[in-house]
Amino acid sequence: MIPKEDCLYPLAWRKKHVIDGGEVYVVVLDDRIEILPPKSDLKRFVDSVEIDVPEKAFLDYHKF
Repeated sequence: MIPKEDCLYPLAWRKKHVIDGGEVYVVVLDDRIEILPPKSDLKRFVDSVEIDVPEKAFLDYHKF
């Protein structure tokens, strides 16, 4: 039995997409989980970003 925290994916896919370190992106969606190679563009999963900074600091947002 495979422990719950482990995930197996095909060796052929790993050889093609996963380089040093063996790291991948795991994106959890409502109806599925997607495993993406490290060179993937994750912008399609982000529709907004929230940051917590004082208003005075944000007025000069070019420093971010």
